[in-house]
Parts: sequence; structure tokens; C-alpha cells
Amino acid sequence: MSEIIEVRRPKSPSATYIPVSLDLDPQKSVREAAAAILSNSQIQQIDLVFKNAAVTSIPERQLSPEGIEMQFATNHIGHFLFTNLIMPKILAAAKSNPKGTTRIINLSSRGTVYSPVRFQTSTLTR
Repeated sequence: MSEIIEVRRPKSPSATYIPVSLDLDPQKSVREAAAAILSNSQIQQIDLVFKNAAVTSIPERQLSPEGIEMQFATNHIGHFLFTNLIMPKILAAAKSNPKGTTRIINLSSRGTVYSPVRFQTSTLTR
């Protein structure tokens, strides 16, 4: 994360950068990280969310504590849940920033080309 901050800092030197590291599974970890952000009085708004995390090549099928296939839980549900939980501070930024400058960036890979998501079941048992 420090590398990303160092790339961004010259472009926005007055910005405050607060990196947050979290485990995208179990959902309890996601909820705790979001709660910490929402309760942090230093964070009035969130101008940029950069999400880049995934698990791949799990040798045997594993389920999250919530009963969701591990890759799907981590790579999709965790990101979705986290973003939605911190949305009040993202929306606060969108209200005070110039239109189109508040961003949510989802970085992913071409992994779904080789192993597409099967939406028939969240536990991916088929």
C-alpha cells in the first residue's frame, strides 16, 4: 500500500492517506474494518477506494464461515460488502468534491476468463 500512496502523494500532496488492511473473509473482519473507518473522526469522507485483493488456486474446495465458496466469498462478496458498509463516507465525498472525482477502483484479473463464476450456486458445488 505504501507504494500506491507514494505514487499518489505528488499528485495530491494535501490529501490525507490512511491505508486500511483487512481480511476480506470472514465477513466479521470486513465489518470490523468498516466500523473502524466509520467511527474514525479523522475520516470525514472517502475520496478514493482502491480495491485489489483476491485468492486463487485453492487446492481443495473450502467454504467461508458463512458457508460461501472461499474464492467467491473473498474475491466478490468481501469487496461488495466492504464498499457498501463504507458508502456513507464515499457519498459524503461525492457531495463535496467536483463531479466525477470521487472514485471506487476495482482492480481484477483475467482469472474469470479461465474459471468463470457459476452463479447457479454461491457454494459452487456444481
